[in-house]
Amino acid sequence: MRENLRCDCHICSVEDRIFELLVDPPGSTRFLALANSFPVLAKFTNVSELLASLHSPRNGDYDWSEAGKILTTLIRAQASLPDLELIHSVLVLAFAPTIHRTY
Repeated sequence: MRENLRCDCHICSVEDRIFELLVDPPGSTRFLALANSFPVLAKFTNVSELLASLHSPRNGDYDWSEAGKILTTLIRAQASLPDLELIHSVLVLAFAPTIHRTY
């Protein structure tokens, strides 16, 4: 899915770089530790699954509160977890399509 959404802009380059850092160890291990710390995130075994959930096309009966819970959890996690770089990276990836459209 990500390959279909890429262009050669700077935003996509930054997104690709952050994504690469989170899909392989130690980033993937750090993500699992984050996900296992919060029930809302625990169902995701990697950052790709989380992003696929947040970026998937929505139909008429989509429960928007699920995405809201995920994003709220990530934002609140900043207060309780020391790995701010990881949380910020996941948030950037979550909002990357919006940032790209705005750019």
